[in-house]
Amino acid sequence: MTICMLVEFTNRWWPFLVVALRYSYAFLDVVHPKDYVAVVSFDLRTQILTDFTQDRPRYVRVLINCAFPVLVNRTSTTRWRMSRIG
Repeated sequence: MTICMLVEFTNRWWPFLVVALRYSYAFLDVVHPKDYVAVVSFDLRTQILTDFTQDRPRYVRVLINCAFPVLVNRTSTTRWRMSRIG
């Protein structure tokens, strides 16, 4: 089977991204070792995160990395807001 996972990535809807990633991980648990998986994210522009591969650790790692830019952006925004208060 060939599967392409589309993950919408946006900073504004962090709780929904967490749910989407959780379901993505659950879905990958049922993917067979011989299946090919590609991961594509989209927000303002589409980005191919990994091409079709059977390398399970690779596409799991790609999904894990989807969450980190949101955390970095929220930390930066919080620092900026705190600097304006004091």
